Amino acid sequence: MKNSGSTLLLLVALAFLVLLFTRSRRQQRKAVSVQEQIVPGAEVMTGSGLYGRVVELLDGQVVLEISPGVTSRWDRRAIVRVSAPAVAPDTGSGSRSDGGSDPAEPGSQARAEPDSEDRADPGGADRLPVQAPPDGGAPPGSV
Repeated sequence: MKNSGSTLLLLVALAFLVLLFTRSRRQQRKAVSVQEQIVPGAEVMTGSGLYGRVVELLDGQVVLEISPGVTSRWDRRAIVRVSAPAVAPDTGSGSRSDGGSDPAEPGSQARAEPDSEDRADPGGADRLPVQAPPDGGAPPGSV
């Protein structure tokens, strides 16, 4: 009877180790898969939550464009998610082989993503103007 209790304990410990190693191996495979998807033009997210587009791959590093014309250099291992892989250029055939509708076709339900020039200006051009205080003084922040 005493022997069966130690056997059960040994089996539970063995099952725990197997689960531990398979989970770590799965996470490692996922990380390798993410690293293989990093190519110039891909939309990525860093571990700190910064989104950007891959501009250049260096030895162990990646250059991200985080805003139009603004780049920053990151360690390649900091990339934890590839949001949209780089799209191969269109061959210009005009028809799709999968039978789906082309987003450029009239009547298509798909919406095209706006270009970066069409998005709201992050510099504040779409902000409301600052109003003068009721006492007639200078608006806040002005010299």
